[in-house]
Amino acid sequence: EAKHRRLAEDRRLEAERESKRAQTFAKESRERLARLYVRRGNEYFEDGDYTLALPWFLKALKLDQADPKKEAIHRLRIATTLDRCPKLTQVWYPEHKIETAQFFLDGQRVLLCGGRHASVWNITSGNPAAPKLVGHFAQLSPSRRRIVQLSEGDQVAVRDSESGEVLLQLAEQHPRPRLAGFSANGRWLFVVYGSNNIRVWDSATGTPVTPLLKAAVRITAAGLSPNGRYLAAAEDTPLKADSVAVWDTATGDMVTRIPLDRGLQGGWNNRLAVTADSVAIATDCFVAVAGLPDGRFKYKWLQHGDGVYNVQSSSDGAKLL
Repeated sequence: EAKHRRLAEDRRLEAERESKRAQTFAKESRERLARLYVRRGNEYFEDGDYTLALPWFLKALKLDQADPKKEAIHRLRIATTLDRCPKLTQVWYPEHKIETAQFFLDGQRVLLCGGRHASVWNITSGNPAAPKLVGHFAQLSPSRRRIVQLSEGDQVAVRDSESGEVLLQLAEQHPRPRLAGFSANGRWLFVVYGSNNIRVWDSATGTPVTPLLKAAVRITAAGLSPNGRYLAAAEDTPLKADSVAVWDTATGDMVTRIPLDRGLQGGWNNRLAVTADSVAIATDCFVAVAGLPDGRFKYKWLQHGDGVYNVQSSSDGAKLL
């Protein structure tokens, strides 16, 4: 019986030793993993990618929470990183899809547009803000002082962005206004009607600058050159190569149609960037730049590593983003 007791005690002691070894091994594994997380976070931190560093530091904290000294160091590291991260000011959950966002001139409101809806929100309160928009599309002018609004009932209005007062109501008889946008100087305004009709207006007087122009197929994006001389419209051709039609707004004549052997990319308002003498088009993983008015490609297409969804030009037209 004594022999059995000694054997049982030996087994118990051996089990305790195995348990301690397992605990030690688990602790060392956690410590190694925590150090790995910290090292990965430090790499992002040193590169200035603070928001990418933060999740790694949080993972390390989770592993070392049982050690008060290490936990304190982790929390100090996280606090330092948070101080350098951009601060989240506001989050909105509008009932409509969001495709574009623009700041108003006061910097306290934003215009959210998408899915045939537009809404204005206050940054401080997070609540809907004036002017209250009832319609399916809205776009601020480059100066942010005016806003073009497309409403149900085929109404196109230009409003004061601060008061919401209607400054101009376009007298267009053509139905279904769908897209709109200002030229860079804010003087001209284009409106797309239905599938493939477009017209340029004087945004101050409301008088038409061009007759109703007709594209070959559905217009998916449009833009005006800074001085309003040229109007470009992206034409989305199903099962065929897309194209860009360009008109001279002084005469209303189409001056060129630029064929594209790649599909158009990006949202309605960022597929095209029109300068005084060229138009840049986002297509798949490339940006095509064609001269105006001849429509000839200026140089080999600019290739990117992934899809290009936004193309913009600098105010002088010398640089593309």
